[in-house]
Amino acid sequence: MNKNDKHPLYRASITLFIMPLIIFTTIGCNQNKQDCRISSQYYYQPLNPMTVWVTPDYDDDEEAANLSSDEFKDTLLRDLDTDTVRISLDDFQGNTSIKTSFGGASVKGRSYTLIVDYIKYFAGAKDVNFEYNTCYCDPNLVLPFNERIPIYLGVGLRVRAEFEALKSGIDISGLPALSIAASSNHVNGRLTVQTLGISGPEITDTFPIISDISVSSMQNALQVLASVKAKLYDKSTVVFPKLIAFETPEKDPALIKGITKELYAKDLYIKPTINRNKTPLNLEDDYVEILWFAENSEK
Repeated sequence: MNKNDKHPLYRASITLFIMPLIIFTTIGCNQNKQDCRISSQYYYQPLNPMTVWVTPDYDDDEEAANLSSDEFKDTLLRDLDTDTVRISLDDFQGNTSIKTSFGGASVKGRSYTLIVDYIKYFAGAKDVNFEYNTCYCDPNLVLPFNERIPIYLGVGLRVRAEFEALKSGIDISGLPALSIAASSNHVNGRLTVQTLGISGPEITDTFPIISDISVSSMQNALQVLASVKAKLYDKSTVVFPKLIAFETPEKDPALIKGITKELYAKDLYIKPTINRNKTPLNLEDDYVEILWFAENSEK
C-alpha cells in the first residue's frame, strides 16, 4: 500500500467526494494564425456568488409562492437535481493569472489558487458578446467573442486555498494532495471556506476559524462540508440559488475577465408560483413551481 493511502485527508475525501476526472490540455499559441486559443474543451470557472432575483412580473392568474415556505425550499432542492464536486486550479506569475492547464505539479516560487466546489445546481446558458485583447500572441490583437456559455445556478460550499509552492514537483491537484504538501512544509498560504446560497443559525455554528493551510485546517474544512451537506434539508436551513460558476472555452485571463464582467452585468430571475390542484402526482395538494430564467419587464 502506498503511504499516501493512509493519510487522513485521503480517507476523508473518499467518504465525502467522488472526485471528477479532469482532462488537461497544454497551451498552444499559433503565431501564424494570430490566435491564442487552447482548445475547444470547456473549463469550469468559479465566480464570487451572484444573487438570483425573484421577478416582480406575475400575471393576474399567477400566485407568488412564499419564499420562506417549506414548499419553496423543497421545490428548489428538487430542481437543483445535479450534485457534483468541481475543481479549479490556477497558476499565477507575479500579479497575472496565466490560467495554465496542467496536471497539478508545482513550480517553486509560483502562486496558485485551488478551488473545490461542492454544488447542487441547475444548468443553463447565457449569451455573452464583447471584444477582448488576447494575452500571449499580440497585445494589440482584439478578438470578438459571441457565444452562448454554460452557467451554474445553485447552492453549495466552496473551499479556496491560496498558496505559494516552496518546492517544485509536488502534487497540488486537490485538497488531500495539498494537505500532504502542507504537512511537509512544501506550501505556504491561507484557506477559506464559504457557503454558496446556504444560511441559517445551525450552518453558522458549524464553521470553525480556519486561516492557514495545514492538515488540521484541511480536516476542519472537510468536516464543515460534511456537516453542512447533512443539514441542507433541515427546517432551519435557508437556501436560495446563486450564480456560482460558468464554463469558458479558453483559459485566457482576458476572456475570463470579459465573460465575468458580462455575467455580472446581467440580472438573473426566477418566478416561484403556486399551482393549485395540479401536482405532478395528480394529488389534491397545492405545489410550488419555479420558472428559471424568468423575464423582468422593469429592466
